[in-house]
Amino acid sequence: MLLTRARFADFVPSGTVGNPAQATTVINALSVDSRAEADDMLVRALAAEGKPWQPAQDHGFMYGTSFTDPDGHVWEAIWTDPSAVQ
Repeated sequence: MLLTRARFADFVPSGTVGNPAQATTVINALSVDSRAEADDMLVRALAAEGKPWQPAQDHGFMYGTSFTDPDGHVWEAIWTDPSAVQ
């Protein structure tokens, strides 16, 4: 579920809800179908006020880009070569 911080707080029975602008609270990884799709997701995120997080990582069989959304949550777009999974 993607929620505003205030709505998310309704699901947290005790304690405080973390502020992703101050500390990394989670890394969300999304699987994509190609390297190009990972690069495109990064471009679109940055155009929507996201910020770069880590440099792109290329391991040959796996490639990923990452960014933070405007609230500071970390997102990664990860492509894995299907032949490497065999």
